[in-house]
Amino acid sequence: MGILQPVLDAEAARGNSASVDVERRLVRGDPPQAQLARPIDRAAVSAQFDLGPLVAWWPRARGVFDLVDIVTGTTIRSGEPSPVSWWRRRSSAPAASGPGERLGWLAGDPRIGPSATGVVTTYERRARVHVSGSATEALAGIAEVIAATDAGMELPDWFAARLAPERDDEDWKAYFRERDRLEQAEWKVSGWSTRWTERGWRRAMAPGERTWQWVGAEVAHDHAFDVTVEVVDGAPIGSLKWLLHTVGALRCGPAGSDA
Repeated sequence: MGILQPVLDAEAARGNSASVDVERRLVRGDPPQAQLARPIDRAAVSAQFDLGPLVAWWPRARGVFDLVDIVTGTTIRSGEPSPVSWWRRRSSAPAASGPGERLGWLAGDPRIGPSATGVVTTYERRARVHVSGSATEALAGIAEVIAATDAGMELPDWFAARLAPERDDEDWKAYFRERDRLEQAEWKVSGWSTRWTERGWRRAMAPGERTWQWVGAEVAHDHAFDVTVEVVDGAPIGSLKWLLHTVGALRCGPAGSDA
């Protein structure tokens, strides 16, 4: 269960047994999924672990939450276990992790491009971004948002207006229910247009947890610019996609090309 294993172990120590869907993981190649016998103790987990932006609570029913690793899709599901035959019950419960353990943070996550020294590995990527309006104005807007975010200042009005309102439990449940209906191709495209909340934006852009850095860009023609960014190996870049979307990005292709 990857980085979620300590949470699963902690729940087992509290008497909340779990099952692992073996067919999902080994046969279908989908992300691992564990099913708890009763709802996960969200308050206890939040008190025991310092949860970062790479994990998320996903409402499944009123007062019932799943815990998801957003990098791999690995999920700990709450509630009664499924009766399907391929669920395999855990036979033992390892000791729970110590209180305050960091979980789901970019810094120190062994899955995400660490070097031999433990430093997160980044690599440079270049692309041509095509926008609906002026490429010059789009770049000015990006610079404005990044500067305000890095300084912890109020976000530009035009960007703030595009952010989603902060969601309560029912809003999150509806949001993920809608995403579950998407086909695989639609799911990939949705990463560009999924609206971020201000809280989610600032959390993902926090120093030491940000998965990308803007290196520079230059205007190619009226409606396109070539951008260079450094991205963390294996980490999600949804915040970068959303930023490009807010300035009118229509598509991305190889740098120097109108493909």
